[in-house]
Amino acid sequence: MTACNTPADLARLFLAPASLDPACLQVLSLPQRATHVSPGRYLEVFLLTCVLEAPFYLWALRGSPWDMKRRCLAVAWLNLATHPVVYFALPWISARLGGSYGGTLAAGEAFAWLAEAGLLAAVWRLAWARSSAAALAANLCSWWIGTHIV
Repeated sequence: MTACNTPADLARLFLAPASLDPACLQVLSLPQRATHVSPGRYLEVFLLTCVLEAPFYLWALRGSPWDMKRRCLAVAWLNLATHPVVYFALPWISARLGGSYGGTLAAGEAFAWLAEAGLLAAVWRLAWARSSAAALAANLCSWWIGTHIV
């Protein structure tokens, strides 16, 4: 059985819940709890996210006047802007409001995609289509692969 938190699991939850494994349906329907993790473990997850998303953001920033070091810093900056919100703030808020794990997961991934795309467009002056495509691909990759690694 999968971890029940992949993009495919979440899509089935909202689009075809009857096709979702009953155990996954139960997991995704559980009440959200606040995230409790050691600083070291969080750093591991954050760095893994940066590594998995880097190819997409480096692609989006190709042709920029920035050197590779500055583009890598941009990857870290994009993740610093969203990852703590998705990992800590949204679960905490959702837990206080009685939200479900699946709903929090959907909200977090949508937030990360749109916020990172918006930052790419606003700060780095990339076209919305390029920003949105890079952010969507980056977040789907880190979400899907990350659920199997972490």
